[in-house]
Amino acid sequence: MSNSKFEYRIKPVSKSHLDELFFMLVDLVKHEGLYDRFKLTRERLEDELFGINADWNCLVATDVGDKLVGFCLYTFANINRAFNVSPMIQIDDLYVSPLHRKAKIGHHLIHELATIAKSKNIARLNVWCVKDNEQGQNFYKKIGAEKRDGIDVFSIQVSAIVLT
Repeated sequence: MSNSKFEYRIKPVSKSHLDELFFMLVDLVKHEGLYDRFKLTRERLEDELFGINADWNCLVATDVGDKLVGFCLYTFANINRAFNVSPMIQIDDLYVSPLHRKAKIGHHLIHELATIAKSKNIARLNVWCVKDNEQGQNFYKKIGAEKRDGIDVFSIQVSAIVLT
């Protein structure tokens, strides 16, 4: 794929991209102001993408020299079954290098993910976006995403559950 000046390719991540992918993830969480909460290590990233029990998936965008310029990390899920007729793909992180954000790479990553979804009879993609990330929110709205106002996400740490 390309825009008029920049050529790139979208494909599944390979082990050779793990170092670049990890550093891009670090850049993303720093940009979002969440670095102090970041718990992922390079080793865990590899295990969750390529290990025995791997359940994380990733599409990458690479330039002609096979250098990463963007990625989309995602998982397959089937939550809220009472309210939906199909499973879903949960987008965990979508990131494009600041130098390449005008090249439509994010759009093409989402399009490729939609192609994967259709091939598996999955009708929905969900994404959580940090409340302060206006750029991300605007991107998702631009591609047709709808913000769900009727739900708040709560995270429960199992070790913190108190029985009363």
